[in-house]
Amino acid sequence: MSTSSSSSPYSNSDVTNNHAVIVSSSRYWFNYRHINNALAFYQLVKANGIPDENIILFLADDVPSNARNPFKNGMYWNGIDDSRTLYDASIEIDYRGEDVTVENLVRVLLGRQGEASSTSSSGQQRRHLMTDENSNILIFLTGHGGDQFFKFQDIEEITSEEIASVLEEMHRRKRYKEILLVADTCQAFTLGDHITAPNVMVIGSSLRGESSYAHHSDTKLGLSVMERYTHAFVQFLKSNKQIKGVLTPGLTIRKAMVEPYSFAQQRAHVGFREDLMQRRTVDEVLLSDFFFNNQLLHKQQQQQQLNQNQTRLVSQNALPIRPIGRLDMPTTTKPKSTARRMIIDQQPAREEYKVELVPVYNPSDPPFLAAVVILLSFVMVLSKRT
Repeated sequence: MSTSSSSSPYSNSDVTNNHAVIVSSSRYWFNYRHINNALAFYQLVKANGIPDENIILFLADDVPSNARNPFKNGMYWNGIDDSRTLYDASIEIDYRGEDVTVENLVRVLLGRQGEASSTSSSGQQRRHLMTDENSNILIFLTGHGGDQFFKFQDIEEITSEEIASVLEEMHRRKRYKEILLVADTCQAFTLGDHITAPNVMVIGSSLRGESSYAHHSDTKLGLSVMERYTHAFVQFLKSNKQIKGVLTPGLTIRKAMVEPYSFAQQRAHVGFREDLMQRRTVDEVLLSDFFFNNQLLHKQQQQQQLNQNQTRLVSQNALPIRPIGRLDMPTTTKPKSTARRMIIDQQPAREEYKVELVPVYNPSDPPFLAAVVILLSFVMVLSKRT
């Protein structure tokens, strides 16, 4: 198994263009928590620099404007008393209501733009998944499911065989570099049972025969607001200060999305399939490889490196400061009647000292004292005459 060299402190992979397909397939007010699950993942990838043009968001119900919602245009995951809402004017929903179908999900993943209308049933312009062989894709599915199937609005379902077929076709069409499929639903891990496409990882919030449970309910809303797995994942990132656009270097998918969540916490086992990875080992796959805009990070690092190189170049080309000579006195003993004065001959290619001994009078010398006595006597004689 080959591994790639680290291109940044955040990513062990080559620079990728990262994309996300986020699906909440449940209708009706009582499935409030599924909408919040999807919005939590949407806000996370967007906060870390992935632009809306790289995110395809499916929301099967317009819960924020539901008549039973006492807090219009708001979606709260940590209780109404927490003023933060996951739903605001910046949300861009690509498929909503009746447009959230198995067919549209498959078309998005396979890039079948010509087979789908350019506008939704409400007249909204559709956004397509513009990926290539250098794209990492996060696929998040939340809603109701069972053993090897995922439901869409209680009308239809996509099976694990169909998911495997779509991913195999994506590989054939060179639609991705690596895929992280995350499912938060009952028996979620079974959705990856039939996948054979290379470089795909699967995380499921529950194993076969297990349910995925809601985390808590809000009395003012009268229903559950988020699933346990999604809530725990968001809280893990929040407690580690990962939620606002900063991902810790070296934080792997396993350490962030699998290991922290126990059966006692979830009432289910988190499944992690890693055997399909071929490019590198799963322990080299970082959270930022799917949740961060690696292209933006790469540009920032390139600019930082350019600035460092320019600073280094200026430092190397600066004129050297040559010493003009030592200013301390030589230690050679000279007669008291002479003082030392250093005359420095400054030449471009040499650093030499020329020392010239200049005679001066020393007050302690007898001749000097005699001269002073004679001068004082002469001054006294002149003063008496005046």
